[in-house]
Amino acid sequence: MDGVGKSHNYFHQKHSGNRLPQRIFYQNIVGSGTAMFADALFLRVICAYVRRLKMKNWFLYMIRCKHGRLYTGVTTDVERRFVEHTRNNKKGAKCLRGKAPLALVMKKKIGSKSMALKIESRVKRLSKIKKEMLVDGKIEMKEL
Repeated sequence: MDGVGKSHNYFHQKHSGNRLPQRIFYQNIVGSGTAMFADALFLRVICAYVRRLKMKNWFLYMIRCKHGRLYTGVTTDVERRFVEHTRNNKKGAKCLRGKAPLALVMKKKIGSKSMALKIESRVKRLSKIKKEMLVDGKIEMKEL
């Protein structure tokens, strides 16, 4: 166990970033009394994979105001975000304050945060007619 522990500690001294997840995962692989050796590259690859599995799903959502205007946003929790918008507090978007009643008209699961932000940017550049078609399901996200 001493040889494995030393190489593991050496890895963390040289690469001090993100210490805890690698140490926990390393102990899960090696176990308490096993003499298995896992090199630094293997640990980094496995830990990156585990972090991707724990990644939150991001959603694109659209809210309709009382005058028919559409607001587009991204979040990991659409219901919570919609409540923030409807309560007119500081957490909601300024452009939606005083525009009640609000209605959640679309919610689409996107995946990663970067992809959600890219799609949100594309949707915000669409014309009102194309946004309405997107809400009605006449055009799909793939076509953006």
